[in-house]
This record gives sequence, C-alpha cells and structure tokens, in this order.
Amino acid sequence: MVDSKKGVVRSLIWRMLLSGLLLGLVIVVSACTSLTQSMTHDTAETSSHEMNQMDEEAVTAGDLTIGAMMARATIVEDGNSAAYLLITNNGQQEERLLEASTPAAGTVQLHESLDDNGVMRMEHRPDGFVIPAGGSLQLEPGGKHVMLMNLAEPLAPGETISITLSFVNQDPVTVAVPVMEIGTGMDHSR
Repeated sequence: MVDSKKGVVRSLIWRMLLSGLLLGLVIVVSACTSLTQSMTHDTAETSSHEMNQMDEEAVTAGDLTIGAMMARATIVEDGNSAAYLLITNNGQQEERLLEASTPAAGTVQLHESLDDNGVMRMEHRPDGFVIPAGGSLQLEPGGKHVMLMNLAEPLAPGETISITLSFVNQDPVTVAVPVMEIGTGMDHSR
C-alpha cells in the first residue's frame, strides 16, 4: 500500500514538473513571437523624419550604394539590437553580403525573420545574402537584418555606430549607422 502511494506521489510530482516546464516553454515562445511581430510592425511606424535622415547618409563603394541605414535603440539594459539598411548593386555581377562587424557588439550575425505557420522566428544566415546584379538587398525589421548581440553598452537614440560590411567581390565597407527608436511613430527632430 505504501509503495502504491509513493508511486502516485512520484507520478504527480513528475506531472507537475512537466507542466511547469511546458508552461515555461510556452511563455518563452510567446515572448519571442511578440518581439518578432513587434519588429515586423515597426517598419510601418518609422516616421518620415527618420526615413529622410536614413537616406541622407548613403555611401557608395565600387558598384554598391549603401543607404537607408538605422540601428534599433535598445529597449532594455542588457538587450540586443539590430541594424537595417539598403544595399543597391549597380554592377553587372551578383554580389553577396557575407558578414558584418561592429565594436558596439560582441557578436554580429546576419539573420532573417521567417513566418513559420503563423509563428515568427529568426534564423542565422551564415552564408549571407545575395545582392543581384542591378538589384538590391533590403535589410529591414521583420525580414533580413544585421543582429547585434552582447552589446558593449546600450544603444541610445541619436548615437551613431560604425558597422563594417564584408562582401565576396567588394572590399569591406564601413558605414556610420544612426541609432533610432524604431516603431514609436514619434518625430525625433526636436
């Protein structure tokens, strides 16, 4: 009889532990989904002033023009960030963005946000992104982007960070990327 009660108690404890783990997993997935959906929604809310500021800083290197640059201000003290930009390939040969680096972050990766049956998730793209000849590559919230992790310090609106972009055919290009609050719908001109 005692062994039977011990078995029932063990069974209940295991069920409670598994239920707690499952609940924790659901909370983590929900938080990641909310962040990714927020990033997707942010594109529509970037103010016209922010868009004009991004276009003013275009850089041309060889056949490439890099513009519409911005980095997301960090929301929490130890948070990550992302950088977005538009790379136009004016050449006759396909190019590939291989990697990015910045002193502002300990880890920098090329990522892509994907909709997986209604659940947004991010994937590391170690092979980079193709920039077609005569075409462009848009890095934007909710899509392809430069992920900035293990930040040296939080990124505040109004700051500028340098990011070096490495390509297959083009020498590395270092650009000055303004840090902005993305998705606030606020005019930061004041």
